Amino acid sequence: MYYKYNVKNRLLEFIDNQLENADCLVVNGEGDMIFSYERYTLRFLLTIMEIAHKKKIDILFLNSMVSESPSNDNREKNGALKELCIKILRYCSVIQLRENMSGQLLSRVAPDILYDIVPDALFTWYKYINDDFKVSNGKYIMGMRGANNLSFTNFDFNSSYICISGSSLISTLDRIEVVNSFIKLVEALKKLKYPIYLIAPCTGDSFLKEVALESNVKYIPVNVSVLIGAKILANSILYISGRYHPSIMASLGGTPIICFTSNSHKMLGLQQLLQYEKLTHYELPLSDTSISEIVYKSAIYIQDKDMRTRIGRRVQKLNVCAYEKINKIFID
Repeated sequence: MYYKYNVKNRLLEFIDNQLENADCLVVNGEGDMIFSYERYTLRFLLTIMEIAHKKKIDILFLNSMVSESPSNDNREKNGALKELCIKILRYCSVIQLRENMSGQLLSRVAPDILYDIVPDALFTWYKYINDDFKVSNGKYIMGMRGANNLSFTNFDFNSSYICISGSSLISTLDRIEVVNSFIKLVEALKKLKYPIYLIAPCTGDSFLKEVALESNVKYIPVNVSVLIGAKILANSILYISGRYHPSIMASLGGTPIICFTSNSHKMLGLQQLLQYEKLTHYELPLSDTSISEIVYKSAIYIQDKDMRTRIGRRVQKLNVCAYEKINKIFID
């Protein structure tokens, strides 16, 4: 069937040609393997893996997660996709999952598939986040999208501050409800007497500009350099977010995280990996009860001076583990 359509489809023909002389296919799975029929990127990855298998090319599925769909919609289609994922995962010679919750799920649905737990590759950025370069203000680093003149002079990262971002679920929710709940959260957090920065790590969090304007707090747009943004997060005293990789960036500096729900179990899985005592995430849009709990927990985390040290020690270990295990499969 594939070869029938290959001659008629230029994209399939291009993929076929790219794989022709490959020794192996390395798939950076990231957060794509969520058993949701609506995830087009996942279906694209599965297509490439299927083509590689037909060509008898070794497949390495790395830096990935495996998660159930957060929605009960399209249950029949999602179930079929899940079976397809399991079938294609069986083609892989190496599977590296980035946290234990993914491993537990894979063991439950396909106990015959072998895998290893390897922390997300972003943990290997520890040395970049913790070098001698400090971001002290917005003068030379602030991106222009969503910024204004005050962004270059009034942003002060030398004193203690709190950062907030959105979640991968935002696009599925009512925008007005989300904006209003974030405005309530920001106003409640102001009681802690720390500057608040709303950070958009991707275009999906651009709604935060509206929140910033309504709440009179500072907004950092998506087009800030990724390392600059990571250092700003890592230097904050607290990061509240449903974004996976930005939360790792914050953690690399020892910053405690408080999590929103996301499109999978990933925020709970990250807390487990970082050895938080209690795994929690707050459902969006935020209820008044959730906002009160977040403010209460924020105060506790900020006052716990040893927490930053504990997180710092943990991410150092995850950094070493990621380096060793990712490189080992290629050295061997």
